[in-house]
Amino acid sequence: MIDLGWLRGFHVIGLILWMGGLFALTSHLGTSADMDPSDRTDAMEGFERKTYYFSALPGLILSLVTGLWMMFQNGFAGYLNVDGTWGATFHAKLTLIVVLIGIDQFVHFKMRRFHGSGEGSRGLFMALHGTIGLMFIVIPILVQTKLLA
Repeated sequence: MIDLGWLRGFHVIGLILWMGGLFALTSHLGTSADMDPSDRTDAMEGFERKTYYFSALPGLILSLVTGLWMMFQNGFAGYLNVDGTWGATFHAKLTLIVVLIGIDQFVHFKMRRFHGSGEGSRGLFMALHGTIGLMFIVIPILVQTKLLA
């Protein structure tokens, strides 16, 4: 068994990579979408791809693997039982994580479509940016306070 402190540490590192990558990507895509198509460069597209594939995606995988590992190591009963230590808080967190994974995949889809055909608007990318930020605030508050326990 791996020490829980190490798992939490790598979990937080994964979250920072994932959220930081998505923040940078949505901000950059919003800026790119606002530009004239003739002003966009291959370097900008390369930066956006690298941000997703070398920051956001590895962060998602690392945080997901370490989060599941902690659940397996501690046993599911304490997490999934509504009358347990976490109460409904863990269910709310899991729901928000699933939504965040969906947003991640939607951003990836929109990035690829934007690079392929130029479809995308600054408003959409900034709305995604704000939604990711809201999740990044709500999820840690839920976890730290166990608000719904």
